[in-house]
Amino acid sequence: KLWQSKDPTLRRLVYLAIKELSVLADDVIIVTSSLTKDMTGREDVYRASAIRALCKITDTAMLQTIERYMKQAIVDKNGAVASAALVSSLHLMKKSVEVRRKGTMILIYWYISSIRVLTSWIIEHVRRGNRGR
Repeated sequence: KLWQSKDPTLRRLVYLAIKELSVLADDVIIVTSSLTKDMTGREDVYRASAIRALCKITDTAMLQTIERYMKQAIVDKNGAVASAALVSSLHLMKKSVEVRRKGTMILIYWYISSIRVLTSWIIEHVRRGNRGR
């Protein structure tokens, strides 16, 4: 029931409890699928916390499963989601040699997308300035 709560504070506490209790569990597949659902959902309030929790509980066998979602989250328009994905990806690099190898590509991907977002922002800002004249 706690997982289905719409209260953002309570949900964040659930994510925190999951992160801390994950070291005691052998199999976290149900939790992983629920976190993946929250991570890819529309509610930005939950997405960043779900990303952090998912990366904390993910073992090396599950890394490939969440890689695609992490790449999508890194280039998300919401800054909190993109930041959580980037920092969590850096933490995942510590877990696996393969992730370290792919991590460089993730960082390059993030850098390129950041340049694209910044360029779009500058163009929009210039357009707004030109309309005011």
